[in-house]
Amino acid sequence: MKLIYIFVVIILVGCASTENYKNEQQLEWNEAKVFINSNPEKIDNVVQAHSLHINILLKNGDTLKTKETRIDEIFSVLRKCGKPCKHIGWITE
Repeated sequence: MKLIYIFVVIILVGCASTENYKNEQQLEWNEAKVFINSNPEKIDNVVQAHSLHINILLKNGDTLKTKETRIDEIFSVLRKCGKPCKHIGWITE
């Protein structure tokens, strides 16, 4: 039974890797939150538009896109992430 749990965790961690995403890829909001919390060291900045669209700017030059469910929700995600996300720049229009 423990092997099953370990396998599931390995799969979930692998799903959050930047290697599985293409530049300009659109993510579901929940997937984006998992990505942020799993890969903060790969993120340079997040950009929020009034339209609720979010661009996650990665250190490798790629951008991931998502749409938050309410304004400023991205900033709550970054605050909850805590110290690992402190270096991520917050940009809003």
